[in-house]
Amino acid sequence: MSEKNDNRTKRAARGGLTLGCTLSAINLLQYLLNMRMGFLDIAVYIFGIVYFTLRCRDESNIFGYQKSLVFGIQLSIFTYIILGLYTYIYVEYIDPVGYHATFNEMLNLMKEYGLDAANNKEIAPVRNPIFITLSYIITGAFIGLIVSSITSIFTRKN
Repeated sequence: MSEKNDNRTKRAARGGLTLGCTLSAINLLQYLLNMRMGFLDIAVYIFGIVYFTLRCRDESNIFGYQKSLVFGIQLSIFTYIILGLYTYIYVEYIDPVGYHATFNEMLNLMKEYGLDAANNKEIAPVRNPIFITLSYIITGAFIGLIVSSITSIFTRKN
């Protein structure tokens, strides 16, 4: 790995740490205030990707679409690692009762529509906080790919 790529990875890690902590704080604040504004999370997430990509681009001589895309995906993965840890702490320690109530409500809705998932052993891992954390990180990488592929069009430098 070259020094420039290593430097970009470190920037993505620092940006992901900052963005992940910011989004975790927003989620915790929303929980404490008993309000939910999903659009705020999305707006901060997209702004963070654009902001950190532009900062990295301004310090590089060559920053084309591919490098911008890779940086955005790395940034998203680091962000969602932090959010995954926050989610684990939230589900396991902050509000385990709320999570299980929501999960049971989902199972009841599935029963109403003829999907008997309550007796299905395949759904048991979904209740595991570690499974939730890992799926959150994988989902974050996929969301990062989508968002970064769009934002990289505007943040690349020829």
